[in-house]
Amino acid sequence: MLKAETESADCRRLLDALYAEELFGPDARTRASVGLDDAWDEAQLRYQVVAHRPADLDRTLAWLGRVPDTCGEFTATAASGEMAVEVTEAEMPEVGDGRQGLRVVLRAVSESEDAPTLTLHVAAVRVGDDAIAITNGGLGEVPADATWAAVETGADRLAEVRKRGRAEI
Repeated sequence: MLKAETESADCRRLLDALYAEELFGPDARTRASVGLDDAWDEAQLRYQVVAHRPADLDRTLAWLGRVPDTCGEFTATAASGEMAVEVTEAEMPEVGDGRQGLRVVLRAVSESEDAPTLTLHVAAVRVGDDAIAITNGGLGEVPADATWAAVETGADRLAEVRKRGRAEI
């Protein structure tokens, strides 16, 4: 559902970043990445640690902060048909040097009551020259508490690693 087109360049940038799992752009270096699947509700949490220039990280956080205003509601077209997309700001814990959260809901436009709905919680947190990007999504509702916990734990752990220094392997 994320591989979709829309007329707005900003909204297309959001869909492309989510689809490619490159929230901070293709120039950010991924240092670690993990995907966790929840068999109970078929949700998937994707967690990445990326390195990038702090100014570039801050530009991405600022852009994500504007997305609910520029792309609050729009229509996207995927191979399966049209989708109604809604983007709202999501509350984030006070961690890191900067943070931004979004809730993205993509609903297939259909007369059927059981048309698919993809819900994504998206979080981005800068900690120094590094950042974490988290997407937690699934068909239907996705609990926000898992995203919140991943943000808190991830930012705290990244701050701890930065204090100790990186180990070369």
